[in-house]
Amino acid sequence: MNYIRLSPTIKIYVDFREQIDEDSGRLCRLSGIAKNLQIAPKWINKTEKYCWIYRFLYLDEKGGFFNINIDHNDKYVKL
Repeated sequence: MNYIRLSPTIKIYVDFREQIDEDSGRLCRLSGIAKNLQIAPKWINKTEKYCWIYRFLYLDEKGGFFNINIDHNDKYVKL
C-alpha cells in the first residue's frame, strides 16, 4: 500500500513525494511514521497488527504538521 484512502475520492501517498493536502490545499510530504503505543496490538490472521500514526509536514511558509491515524486493519481512523 503506497497511499491511504481518506474518502472515496481522496487519497494521500505515504512515500516522500510532495503532494497537495486535499483538505487545506497546502503542499506537504510524509515526515515520519510511528506505532501508536496508546493502543494495544491485536492478532489478526496469525499476525500481530499495530495502529500507526503517519506524520506529514506542510512545506509552505506557514509550516506545521498533521497526523493520519491507521487502525489494526490498515484503515484510516477519523479523529
